[in-house]
Amino acid sequence: MPVDVRDATLDDIAGCHHCLDDVAKEGRWLSRLNAPPLGGFATYMADLHRVRAPQIVAVDDVDDQVVGWCDIRLDASPVRAHVGILGMGPLSAYRGRGIGGRLLQMAMHRARERGLERLELSVLHENSAARALYAQFDFQIEGRRLRDWKHDGVYHDSILMAFVFD
Repeated sequence: MPVDVRDATLDDIAGCHHCLDDVAKEGRWLSRLNAPPLGGFATYMADLHRVRAPQIVAVDDVDDQVVGWCDIRLDASPVRAHVGILGMGPLSAYRGRGIGGRLLQMAMHRARERGLERLELSVLHENSAARALYAQFDFQIEGRRLRDWKHDGVYHDSILMAFVFD
């Protein structure tokens, strides 16, 4: 299954929405349990595109399906205009194949081109694969949110990580 990693376009809205929904419904990786309604998601993606925020997709070359994404939302505060908040997720069938690293590498490159100086993210403590990936790209642990998530009556801690461009 060859996979292309490229900048997202507005033609990718439906594919990204479907991918987000699949990953969210796993109930293990994202702070949501499903994707928002398509209209709101389309507005979100269009807003990212309008402000030139990094949006990267992984697309299966065989069926042209979006199988992963990485986006960096710009912080809304004027005093944090140099900060981006990173989110990403590959579909389960595509994990463990280096796609996350390819998405992250390109997103970080686009963030630097965009003039961002700091990237932040939150990852569940038990998501050791994601934490290792972020550490491989020199993200540093900055803190821990105790009992940050509660799903099906079970609490989960989140790890706060950040990368600062030199």
